[in-house]
Amino acid sequence: MALALALARYEWPAFNGAMSIQSDISYSDSYFYNLRNFDTDQFDSYVISNARMAWVNADQQWKLSVMVRNLTDERVGIQGFSLATLCGCNKVSYQAPRWYGAAVKFSF
Repeated sequence: MALALALARYEWPAFNGAMSIQSDISYSDSYFYNLRNFDTDQFDSYVISNARMAWVNADQQWKLSVMVRNLTDERVGIQGFSLATLCGCNKVSYQAPRWYGAAVKFSF
């Protein structure tokens, strides 16, 4: 199983503070989630990317940010159970789909 990660961040002065933009990407090769290594018990390879934009004022009292997780809305299996002896099926849990968020932080 191969796994790779990369992150890029850029920051510049703006609006009496600093703006930043950040993106990260991760890759995982396909892998089996049980000891038998049947094709039906294998998760596909995937690429996940995230993005974030933020602003912080000069004295770092205010921080504002917006973000997107799972930018390409990949369907990624994270855990699986083979129930072949019980029902001939598999139970699989998936990572969260694409989601957006915003944050406001005030430090005093």
